[in-house]
Amino acid sequence: MKESIKKAIEGGFEKAGWNSLQDRPALYDLNERLAEHFLDPSFWQFLGKILGWDESTFDERVDEYAERNWKLKALMRDCGGYDGLNDNLKALVIKEVGEGTKGWLYHWHSFIDTLAAGHDASSFFENLN
Repeated sequence: MKESIKKAIEGGFEKAGWNSLQDRPALYDLNERLAEHFLDPSFWQFLGKILGWDESTFDERVDEYAERNWKLKALMRDCGGYDGLNDNLKALVIKEVGEGTKGWLYHWHSFIDTLAAGHDASSFFENLN
């Protein structure tokens, strides 16, 4: 998590308590600041800028989403991929992965899904690429 915070700051993220790498107490007080910072879209936008998420393609994000969603993965396998899905399923996939170059939005939603599944923030950031 600390590395992701540092990268977001490098990308331009500025938030009270995190806008200086010398302001270390905020880095160690993550649980209390979770809602305030990790649920801020600008954090994810700046982190994505540094990690190159905006360069990911729609197909790459669909494949990554399908890896996390076994039902969708099975449907895509049975239908011959994204193009074989019905319109309702395509709309659901677009809602989840975002259109265009919003890779940061996909990762932000993935983070929220991780929390909703009962995992902590650390487990999400351990697998972040």
